[in-house]
Amino acid sequence: MRLPASSALWRTLGHFYARTRLRARGDFTQDIDNPALAPEPRWRQPLPTLLDHSSASSLPAQDGPSTAIVVLGGGLAGLYAAYHLASGGVPVIVVEREFEPGGLLRGHRFRDHRYSIAEAPLVTTDADLAQDLARLLPPDLVSTEPPPPPSMIRWNGTDQSLPLRLRDLLPGLPPALRSNLILSQLGASFRPGRQLSPSPGDAAEVLRQRYGAPLFQMVIQPDLEHYWSMPLKELAPAAAGFPMREIFSSPAAKDDPPPWSIRCAPHVVAARLAEAICGAGGRIFFGAEVEEVSLGSAFTSHVVIRDRLTPADEPPTRLRISAQGVLSTVPLRSLVRSLGNCVPAQVHASSYYLSYLPVQTHACLVHPERCLDHLTLHFRDRPFLRITEPRHFSLEPQDAPKPSSNLILIEVPGRTPQHSTDVWQSVLEALESEKICERSDIIETQSLLSSGGHPILRRDGASPLERIHECLNRFPALRIAGACGRFACASPVEAMLSARAAAYDLATKRAG
Repeated sequence: MRLPASSALWRTLGHFYARTRLRARGDFTQDIDNPALAPEPRWRQPLPTLLDHSSASSLPAQDGPSTAIVVLGGGLAGLYAAYHLASGGVPVIVVEREFEPGGLLRGHRFRDHRYSIAEAPLVTTDADLAQDLARLLPPDLVSTEPPPPPSMIRWNGTDQSLPLRLRDLLPGLPPALRSNLILSQLGASFRPGRQLSPSPGDAAEVLRQRYGAPLFQMVIQPDLEHYWSMPLKELAPAAAGFPMREIFSSPAAKDDPPPWSIRCAPHVVAARLAEAICGAGGRIFFGAEVEEVSLGSAFTSHVVIRDRLTPADEPPTRLRISAQGVLSTVPLRSLVRSLGNCVPAQVHASSYYLSYLPVQTHACLVHPERCLDHLTLHFRDRPFLRITEPRHFSLEPQDAPKPSSNLILIEVPGRTPQHSTDVWQSVLEALESEKICERSDIIETQSLLSSGGHPILRRDGASPLERIHECLNRFPALRIAGACGRFACASPVEAMLSARAAAYDLATKRAG
């Protein structure tokens, strides 16, 4: 007998069957974002975890090493936290799913080229972070001297340096719009106490009050909606600062310390941090999938990891690591699933409201030796967001052999279909119209899609995120840090500083 589509029992069975299939095959990112499979807010049943499906058909976990603190995630945040702990004599183990350090900013190899998807210098005003990196990197790579502007934006046919200033926006605008824009910005500057409401409801309201209606409607709204692939009214107010800080920012005050610039690719920083951790007595497990995190009442924790290199015809190798504390920088949704029965069903249901904007990049080998005059060039009203030419950021010595071709990185919106022929044709047409390169200049392409990209702070996800943080803060032996770990919009430097603070807090409570 066929149940009607409106039956509550039919909906419940359908959700349970869809979730069980997703977890059985280990696909948690792309399919779960499908609205047809998304859970209803009323769903409050216990949810199966990855461990429920994998451990039943595999051998029991073997007893592994014991350590003071386990760091989940080998990105820049996790590596810097582990380096901070290992340098202080605290035994530490890092667990990384990929086979190289760096996480989302890890290095990739394409023919003769080595690159990461974010080729940009790290800039910080934290002297301790700059000094730590200065000890690890080659000389003259950490300096307070202002580097050449790494990022530019093509505005009205000319390349302007970021962050943009008001006078950069005026050329080429109609007189009426130019006057309206100037008056709105002057009004906002003379009324600083009334330009923001006490409690803005969404990101659109925050940006409109901060930059004025003309600038918001002309530049900010179309660009950000193209970036997030969703209306700004659906984003929480906390999402208003990213990535607008890169495009518009206030000038530094006279009393602010000069920023330190780390002039090397992020994957180079990650590799040096990993070497320093191992040199200080720490350990790093690459290619290890976190299956279970068990937190005791005191400082006793267990982390079960699975070797991703196990052949398909053999049972997976599972290892149990004992530790006194756990510091997580992995995506918050993955951490909640690995906690299993340590957290209530309501927290598992809340994790389904957390989604990430995928990072999609096309690496292209081209014939021209020079396609851009700068490291990164942002675009408006184009099928791609920005183009990066890593040759402007190369650390190779002058006498090193030059690659036979040039490399450019094309970042497209994360929600764009990856293998769409129409989208790729529009990208090629835009490359020709912007005079970057011709179609015939492209030798070979390599597509990269990272599903765990930037956190999407939705309005309807604020309460579930608070519920998750409130639950996890009750565990004295657990700390979360980083952009993905806390599900917050943060730069790599901000993620590293938050991980260092979390590591210090965890080590202090462990010692006390």
